[in-house]
Amino acid sequence: MTQVPLSNLEYSFLFAASIGLTAGPLIIFRAFLEWRQLRLERISVGAIAQIKPGPVRLLGTARARSNQISPISGTSCCCWHVVATPIGRYSGDTRRITSNESFILDDSTGQAEVRPLEALWMELPRSVTILTADDERLQTLKKQNGFKLGHSPTNRYQVIEYFIPDGHRLIVSGWLTTKNNTPVVSAEERDAIILRNAEPTPELAQKGVIPISASLLIGSVLSVFGAWQLAQAQMIVYAVLFVIVGGLCASTMAKPNLEV
Repeated sequence: MTQVPLSNLEYSFLFAASIGLTAGPLIIFRAFLEWRQLRLERISVGAIAQIKPGPVRLLGTARARSNQISPISGTSCCCWHVVATPIGRYSGDTRRITSNESFILDDSTGQAEVRPLEALWMELPRSVTILTADDERLQTLKKQNGFKLGHSPTNRYQVIEYFIPDGHRLIVSGWLTTKNNTPVVSAEERDAIILRNAEPTPELAQKGVIPISASLLIGSVLSVFGAWQLAQAQMIVYAVLFVIVGGLCASTMAKPNLEV
């Protein structure tokens, strides 16, 4: 069976469709994730003694279950989070690591365990330093915690270390479950747990629905445009392929980075 080569017009349809059907689902999925985070941020603050399983927003004081020392600044804290960004052109990815220990949130009506893995750290105490890859503190993180740095042509990294001191007041937004009669707040599926100061800045508090709606509109238009372009070229197989590629890109790349 002789394969008929694609014409220049069909190649143009295919190129336009690839953009639409890859970027469209990615933008839509990112907007969906931001909507889920916004939903957590708009929940009214509840008392630990009265809350039920599900999405919650709590205000209280952090209490350490076991005293920890942050690996970069050496600060005594309940838990810590390190972000290392390579410096220089053609650098690798930013890498993150969070302490495994949970901490207690106390709001005077009760206590809840907070598990900070997969958390978004916003407006919390932090230190910012420039380190080389052979710095003893980064090497210790690598040996004790399996931390891997992204490629840096300059061998230098901007390292931001977040930490929550014992007694620090903060707001925790996340998913509440009960384990061994103890309330536990953690991440649920793609919902992150959000840790922020008790008094967020107005700029971050005003994150609203309009940008999310715009993203949904743009993503939908691109998706429809891509499907229409492939219909013009009569390439249904390619349509299915690019929808799958777009979905995979969305699921792996679209998580918002809201560390501040």
